Amino acid sequence: MRIINGIVCCRNELRGDTDILVKDGKISLEPAGDRHDDEIVDAGGSYILPGFIEIHTHGAGLFEFTMGKYNPKTGNFDSSEEIYRENLPKYLRLRASSGVTSLYMGSWAAPISRQIFCFDQLKNYVESGDNGNDGSYVLGGLLEGTFINPASAGAQNPEFVFHPDIELFEKINASNLIKLVNVVPDYDDDSCKLIRHLTDKGISVGAGHTAATCEQFKRAIDAGLKYCIHFLNGSISHSYKSFSGGGAVEAVLREDVYAEIIADGYHVAPRYFRDVLKRKGADKIMAVTDAMFSSQARGINEFEISGIKGKVDETGSFVSVVGRDRLTLFSSVLTMDVAFGNILSWLTTGMDGVWNRRHQAMNRDDAILRAARCSSTNISDMLNRGMSENIETGEIGDGKWADIIIADIAGEQGDYKLNVKDVYVRGKKILDAQQSLQKETCP
Repeated sequence: MRIINGIVCCRNELRGDTDILVKDGKISLEPAGDRHDDEIVDAGGSYILPGFIEIHTHGAGLFEFTMGKYNPKTGNFDSSEEIYRENLPKYLRLRASSGVTSLYMGSWAAPISRQIFCFDQLKNYVESGDNGNDGSYVLGGLLEGTFINPASAGAQNPEFVFHPDIELFEKINASNLIKLVNVVPDYDDDSCKLIRHLTDKGISVGAGHTAATCEQFKRAIDAGLKYCIHFLNGSISHSYKSFSGGGAVEAVLREDVYAEIIADGYHVAPRYFRDVLKRKGADKIMAVTDAMFSSQARGINEFEISGIKGKVDETGSFVSVVGRDRLTLFSSVLTMDVAFGNILSWLTTGMDGVWNRRHQAMNRDDAILRAARCSSTNISDMLNRGMSENIETGEIGDGKWADIIIADIAGEQGDYKLNVKDVYVRGKKILDAQQSLQKETCP
């Protein structure tokens, strides 16, 4: 298959004179015009982007990985094995409709038996032979809420938070499918011991929901910590005082680690996004959704999950925890195509910063490259950092998997929207994005 007549978004440049040859699911870049006898896909002048990697997601379309399928009429979840068999493929088609070509399924803080069950269901799907055929390709699982600081649990239930422990992790990971783990540095040597163990196993470790000091965070980095989970959210410590070097915010801004940012404009205000991007550079920011079952779904108002009550905003833009003294956001309803459009809009808008006086508007081409890095390439780089085997996605380049989006960019400077047209997962075209969206969302 040869994809022609597109604006190809490579790592560092946009190319208008390049064809993408796909063979055995992998990419070769060739000069435009040398067509041979290949099957031709005409991009018609649209952008050809690396498929999005959704590194932090919990659910969508009424399906929640930790809990099962939500019924808006009863307010309950159905968590049977049959529900997972039916809804994991639907979920993956739904996320692919937003341009996600690969993802990690994330769990909340929950009873250990529940965690084991969920990852076992994911393993059953991955080993079924359908992975990558239904929609987004499952790269593994994310264990987020188990080893956090209960005082910084945010919308998660501290009853199901545990002290960092190697034996406990191995028990939860009976499926051997967990590839990302949240381990906060707050427990000093015990945290570092688990981080080293996970790193030695080829598992990427992040930290969020933490009250760690900067010094604790730096020791965790030395032990193998790679990234900060939903930076500036849920909760993360900081300090204006000189003791212990400050908090986790100071550590992330100063040290060589990646930072997730929930790019919906609610969890982190755009001016903070611009500040962090300027401070850390365009190659260290990872756009995430932290999406839950209310994403890509309708008919949901208030709900309860793991003993925590949530409420969807009247506009359907965000979800908050009911009854908190201050606004505590509850995961998100964000999709990666919207995140890409948000970042593109923010970068092409001149705005005042918080830690910086002023950010100038970028030209559109430069902003597209940075949005693609945040949504795909940087995530791949983080995952591959220090690993003996690479995931080979997140970038349009020779030898990479043909995880590709063909999309148009609508709107004007400061107000852009990404319209996904076609999605290819490992060289295979999946369901049309809009058809999938209409079929899988709650009526």
